[in-house]
This record gives sequence, C-alpha cells and structure tokens, in this order.
Amino acid sequence: MTALDRMGSVEEDIRAALDWCLRSPDEASTERRECGYVLLGRMNTYWYRFGYAAEGRGWYERALNLVDRSDRGDSVAVVDALHGMGILCVQLNDLEVGGRALERALDMARRLGDRDRESREANSLGIARREAGDVAGARALVEHSLALGREIGSPRRVATALTNLAMFLVDAGDYVAAVTRGREAVAADLALDDPWGVAIDHTNL
Repeated sequence: MTALDRMGSVEEDIRAALDWCLRSPDEASTERRECGYVLLGRMNTYWYRFGYAAEGRGWYERALNLVDRSDRGDSVAVVDALHGMGILCVQLNDLEVGGRALERALDMARRLGDRDRESREANSLGIARREAGDVAGARALVEHSLALGREIGSPRRVATALTNLAMFLVDAGDYVAAVTRGREAVAADLALDDPWGVAIDHTNL
C-alpha cells in the first residue's frame, strides 16, 4: 500500500478529527482547538500537492474564523494557519484573499521574531504578488527570503527561494542568470533529497 493509499484510507478520520477540534470555545477546549491547528499544518502539503486545495481552504477558513473571534495573540500556529490559507488560495487563483492571508502571516512572523517563518512567508507572498502582476515587488520579497534563508542557515528556505528566483530572472529576460539560479536550486534540492523540488527545478530549466 502506498502512502497515498494510506492517506485515502484515513481521510474521513482526519475530517472527523478536524471537525471535532475546530469548534467554538463553548463547544471545545483550547487544547482541542490547538490540536486542530497542528493537524492543519500536517495536512497542508497533502492538500496542496494532491488536489484538495478547495477542501483545505475550507478548513483553514473555519480555523481562522475561530482565531479572529477570540482574543488569541500572535503564535506560530496562527502563522502556519495563515500560510496554509494563503498558499491554497493562490493555488485556487483567489489572489486577493491569498495575498491578505500571507501579508498577515509575514507581519506576525516578524512580530514573533521567527526568521525561518519570515523567510517562508516572504517567499510565498512574493509568488502571490507575481501572480497578481507586481513583478518588481514580488522579486524583492523572494530575494529577501533568499538572503534571510542564508543568514539563518536554512537549506530549505534557500532552495525554495532559488527555485522561485529563477522564474523572476526569466521574467526579466536574464536567461543566463536564470539557468545559473536554476542549477543552484537543483543542487540545493538534491542535497535535501527532495524529489518534488528537483522535479520543479528541472521543469523551470
């Protein structure tokens, strides 16, 4: 049985768990809602990569409605929920909603002093801005993500930013630099043993 087969066999259990956790304070404890936020983070890549973006967005909307109705302060769980909401909305081409969620995530990561998440959100917001037509602003965000990833020594953030920066160089018609960045991205993703990332890099090249 493949990993996808195993996920398919527990999909309804996951939906039931999210439904049980993501409820209003008069129906669920803080601990239950926190469990729901953590489960959202675990599910995000699956929803993003395997065709469940609309469903994932629905769960994130439900979670963020609970956050916005509470007096909950900044936290990494909320940053992650905003991130998930943002990238799924961008995937669904709802750029306005996705951009707002990613802006909130970036601002909160900065307030928390979480530089790894700041790098992640700058990169994702850059992609959203590029899709919306703000190429210059988008590139600045991805370059910031790359610089920050290097400062904090995060191979994952560096690899992702290199992959996306190659696209911006293609946009600018700087094909030699784009190929250079693309090859750097391939090397970075190979070092991470990330076949998904390597496949994207080769597609870009």
